[in-house]
Amino acid sequence: MWRGRRGSFGGLDEAVNRVAHSLADRGVVQGDRIAVFSRNCREFVLLYFALARLGAVSVPINFMLTADEVAYILGHSGAVGLIAEDALAGEAEAAVKQLGDNDIRLFGWIGLSGLPVAAGWEDVAAWEEHADASEPAVLIGDDDPVQLMYTSGTESRPKGAIMCRRSGPHT
Repeated sequence: MWRGRRGSFGGLDEAVNRVAHSLADRGVVQGDRIAVFSRNCREFVLLYFALARLGAVSVPINFMLTADEVAYILGHSGAVGLIAEDALAGEAEAAVKQLGDNDIRLFGWIGLSGLPVAAGWEDVAAWEEHADASEPAVLIGDDDPVQLMYTSGTESRPKGAIMCRRSGPHT
């Protein structure tokens, strides 16, 4: 249960597929690095698995970071897109602005606080309504990356660590 909503694994699977198709309709392709700047929520889970279904790489960004820190991660990770929680959209936009002419697409935001959708952003909730609930036809290998996580950077700049689909040692 999440915020009064009950669901099943089958329902989650279908919602993930719908969000994946919505992302694909917006140009997300295999290998793209897409940053997600949000607190823990159902939409974050949907986005994480939808990106994985497309073979895209999720770059989760800690919601407690400043615009400077977010800008560093966006630039260093090579993110081509950003999805942010509505309450964090100001920090997200400030971070993208710091990068200058870097072409980071602002895909949408996760409406948790009820703020209106800002110009240039789209409400992620609508993505779950995509007509296609089938699994995207993407060939994904065991050693393909699924996530790029950043350390806290307490002693220096954060460092990225790639997580692949296969668990265990990678050769």
